[in-house]
Amino acid sequence: MNITSFKKLIFLALPVFLLALTACSSGDSDGDDPILPSGPDTAAEYTTRGWEFFESGDFDLALADFIDALSLNNSYGPAYAGRGWTQLQQAATASAMQTAKSSFDLAVSNGSSEAYVLAGRSSANFGFSAFSASVTDAQAALTADNNFSFTHRPSFNGIDLNLLVAGGYAGQSEFNAALDAAHEIADSGLDPVNPSSWSVQGTVYTNFEAAVLAYLQYLFDTYAG
Repeated sequence: MNITSFKKLIFLALPVFLLALTACSSGDSDGDDPILPSGPDTAAEYTTRGWEFFESGDFDLALADFIDALSLNNSYGPAYAGRGWTQLQQAATASAMQTAKSSFDLAVSNGSSEAYVLAGRSSANFGFSAFSASVTDAQAALTADNNFSFTHRPSFNGIDLNLLVAGGYAGQSEFNAALDAAHEIADSGLDPVNPSSWSVQGTVYTNFEAAVLAYLQYLFDTYAG
């Protein structure tokens, strides 16, 4: 077990479904073509549709809509937040995580600093090992909404924020603080001064730090949403 186990939050795949646009009949009997629904016209409308694509798992279309929203209004914070979450969902490298983090920064600087934005930025920071910043954002998100659940993916919630806090502290070798954050999720039974307690899932560890890392890995595997 080592600290690299905590350098990226694992995101679960969302179910994919087709977004159908149903043509509406004009109601006339003279053979007129059906009237199709119009597309988005404003940054807010593009952002709304972007989240619909996000929820369906079509991240390329979601990202395109958030970018189109920003082309209409480059100070629209919610579109930066949507772009950040979509980039985060697609990120597979530390540099991609930094790109997502930059989108969340722009969301905050343009007036969107809600819990879901801070949660996303915490995840991005965690992904490229900016552990102190990740802890700060996760704690701020929990303070802003202690019953946090991400609207567009409810499986990502307050448990994940506590995982980010715990993992972030572990990444800074602050193992007592990491364990305190972990205990917000489930009690470990680990005692820093009692070596006989350094057992996780049946494996006994020779030092407290290794036991904490093993317990955090167990929590990530069990609870990360």
